[in-house]
Amino acid sequence: MDSLTTLFSKSQYLRNAEVKQVLKSKKHRVYLVNIDKKEMVLKWYQQGYQKNMIKEYKILKETSTPYPKPFVIRKNEKEGFLLISYINGQNICDLINNPRFCFRRKILLIQHLSHWFTQFHDYHQSKKETLVHGDAHLRNFIATPKGIIYGLDFEETFRGDFMIDIADFCASILTTNPMFTEEKHKLVDTFMQHYDELTSYKLKDIEKKINQSVQKTEERRKKMINRDFK
Repeated sequence: MDSLTTLFSKSQYLRNAEVKQVLKSKKHRVYLVNIDKKEMVLKWYQQGYQKNMIKEYKILKETSTPYPKPFVIRKNEKEGFLLISYINGQNICDLINNPRFCFRRKILLIQHLSHWFTQFHDYHQSKKETLVHGDAHLRNFIATPKGIIYGLDFEETFRGDFMIDIADFCASILTTNPMFTEEKHKLVDTFMQHYDELTSYKLKDIEKKINQSVQKTEERRKKMINRDFK
């Protein structure tokens, strides 16, 4: 992949961009940039991820979605990047796993998150399938100072079973540090109960699916540890 300097020189819109922060991303290069005194997120996709960029762009460009998400400022297919509105807030993963953040407020966050997922699944429902987020983890959600929950990273969406998102999200709650605590199990129960109350979808055999997602998470973690030690 070319250097960031090369990308800035190739794109007229990025000529005056100033990088303020490198943001966490497992696959791509993601930056908080300042362009003409406006903060926005530059998501620069790795080569071979063109389809992922297009999938994410299609969702972010929609203006009628009921669930909060960023919006696209600019798309550049040739250089493989999106400029996305910056959401100023705190990452949900950090809040949920912060021992100083009171449990009552964590419960409220989880209830808001279940509402976000019901809106997402209901809006994209067609026949027996819905759109699956595909990367439903705590770190892909931001809470603003006003308490609004924004979903991020839609590049892995696909048509399928909504319970994949529910199981993955519950597994994310359980497997982020501190793992499998009594508090975490209560948060998972709250999430599923609130989701069940808000939608007509039925959570059949959800405990089994959560366990499967937990196992997959642990397998990925072991592979990453083994890779780091090689």
